Amino acid sequence: GEATAPKGITVLGGKTGTTSDAGNCLALLCQDAYGEPYISIIMGASTKEILYQQMNSLLENVNAVKTPLMVSQIEVPVLHKKTHGNWNSSK
Repeated sequence: GEATAPKGITVLGGKTGTTSDAGNCLALLCQDAYGEPYISIIMGASTKEILYQQMNSLLENVNAVKTPLMVSQIEVPVLHKKTHGNWNSSK
């Protein structure tokens, strides 16, 4: 997938990943219009199109903030690795 970052956002790097359990995921290191760095993560999107739409929606909020702070908070399950190699989600 490919998308254009919102105005004033510079993407410095990122990583995508997809599994049947985690869905489509994207982590980006970005810089806002003021030069402040942000790490933005979207997890569990059902499609790549929705993944990039959700990331752009999150990034659009970054330039509205003039000092570094969390612009969005979601509840994310914590993953614990079992001894036999499978990942489990705890709620």
